[in-house]
Amino acid sequence: VVLAAIVVPKMFIEVAKKKIQAEPVTDAEPNYIAYYMVPWIVRMALFEAVTLFGFVLAITTPAPIAIIPFGIVGLLGQAAQFPTEQKIRNQFRA
Repeated sequence: VVLAAIVVPKMFIEVAKKKIQAEPVTDAEPNYIAYYMVPWIVRMALFEAVTLFGFVLAITTPAPIAIIPFGIVGLLGQAAQFPTEQKIRNQFRA
């Protein structure tokens, strides 16, 4: 799931780059945020899934501490993906 959280959104970004390049050239800058949101939501959901897998493991086994590595990976993955305007622009620059 962690690998999917990295690879799948990049595929979405590549499709969005092609759409941006296919748009007619204007003086206005493309709306990068509109193209960025779907991959970002997918990435955040997949990192949340990692944490949920750990939660399910913790409540179904006698070792509730099992959630810790899953929670750390999920939370760090989400924290690293926190969007800033610069990060969004850099995603679409060639």
